[in-house]
Amino acid sequence: MPTVQAYDGLEDLLWNDVLLKQSFTALGAARFLQDITAIQNVVDSSCHTYGRAGADMEMDKLKEGVTLLNLPVTDEVCYFRSDSSLPRVKKALNVRVYCTC
Repeated sequence: MPTVQAYDGLEDLLWNDVLLKQSFTALGAARFLQDITAIQNVVDSSCHTYGRAGADMEMDKLKEGVTLLNLPVTDEVCYFRSDSSLPRVKKALNVRVYCTC
């Protein structure tokens, strides 16, 4: 279905070009969450209006990422067993991250 493909493309764009590439303040993260929720509400409303199932049109990955982005910032230290994702984790969570490899 082209609509689902477009929606998936939007999720990928917001994930790759906004969430992973931008730095967010607490206010900016909260606003981004509001924007994602508003987009989801419009899609849900449209699906309901036109009798389509909206289950395929959820931005689960993006919503989870934005939820992590909105976690309170602390000065805690996180330990991971693999160093492949350390830069992204460090940026997303704003914590000191160490590999226990």
